[in-house]
Amino acid sequence: RFIINGGTIDNNSTGAVTVAGNAQTWNNNFTFAGTRDLNMGSGAVTLGNHVTITAAQSNLLVGGVIRDNGNNYNLTKSGAGVMTVSGSISNSGQTVVQQGTLS
Repeated sequence: RFIINGGTIDNNSTGAVTVAGNAQTWNNNFTFAGTRDLNMGSGAVTLGNHVTITAAQSNLLVGGVIRDNGNNYNLTKSGAGVMTVSGSISNSGQTVVQQGTLS
């Protein structure tokens, strides 16, 4: 399990990186600095709170379903970068795009 409790994540390698398909829990707001694209893998994402993801640049890819288990948690996308979700977004709260692109 990959748990994010806030902070900044990045891929500053020489190319795109894919993380193994581990289940994830997003408990707090975080920033994807976006030096290079980052694929978070195909693991399901559980929202543990209202979460704002700031994708500053590049593309943050999420392959698994994003859910909140009926807790009405909001998912907000901010920042000029792109967040691509290839699974579904099935949180029961709102999904809001403040900046950039959510696809």
